[in-house]
Amino acid sequence: MSDIDYKKLRAAQKEMARKGTFPFPTYAEALFSQVLVTRRPIESAFGKTLETKTSKTPIAVPGPQVASSREEVSKDQDEKKSMLQSLGRFVSESAGLDEKVSFKGGELKTKSTGNDLVINEAELVTIAHPRIVDTLDTKTMILFVGECPKDYDSENPYSDLLSKMIAAMKIGAGTHCRVFITKDSEVAEQEWFGLLKEIPRDVQELIIVSLGALSTNTILQKKERLSKIHGKEFNLMLKRGAQELQLKVFPVFHPDILQINPNMKRSAWLDLQKVMEFLP
Repeated sequence: MSDIDYKKLRAAQKEMARKGTFPFPTYAEALFSQVLVTRRPIESAFGKTLETKTSKTPIAVPGPQVASSREEVSKDQDEKKSMLQSLGRFVSESAGLDEKVSFKGGELKTKSTGNDLVINEAELVTIAHPRIVDTLDTKTMILFVGECPKDYDSENPYSDLLSKMIAAMKIGAGTHCRVFITKDSEVAEQEWFGLLKEIPRDVQELIIVSLGALSTNTILQKKERLSKIHGKEFNLMLKRGAQELQLKVFPVFHPDILQINPNMKRSAWLDLQKVMEFLP
């Protein structure tokens, strides 16, 4: 473009600005204002009309910010899922409620029947039996179930840490029983089923202290982190035909772990004190 053509173009632009109409923004204005270059009147393109000769620079409005529809749909789904989970916990944890709660738009049923697990004795297949150290009879009120402690001595069966923990609980003589299961998870499950069948029929309620993660997961029939559930109460029910046996399960750290980390003994003792509240 020659200098003469450029001067003519500039003169034409100034004349159009003087008359109050400017069909094209400059390149810099179009780039930084995020608007489309258009031949529409300036008020529709930039949102404000050039009213005076001094207002040569149009005021640009940023283009619309379009949100991703996928992100909005995902956010709505997450909110609905969170709400349903909260309602589920409310139904399961609230006392005195029916098995379902109605609300605007539907109803939510709880999966809980008052017990964390219901076991039918007739369906248990027993091919292994645990090692029962003490006497298991109608006087038994509490079972300590777990792997055999490393410091257990059969010739001196009350010198290990587990025995000292039981002694500190001041449980009546003949009312507790220690049961040792195998470290293998599949065998341990069979031994747990075998133990359930050996509980006397006259016993209607029993407290079980599950020692360690293996015992806890075997008894509750699901994997749980012991660090999160130790000291909590779980309710199980064993159906024996028309008879029902209520089992209260309290997970506690295994004595071997306490030997390795003595700082955890205080936590274990607090958990055992919760168990003691259910003893006469």
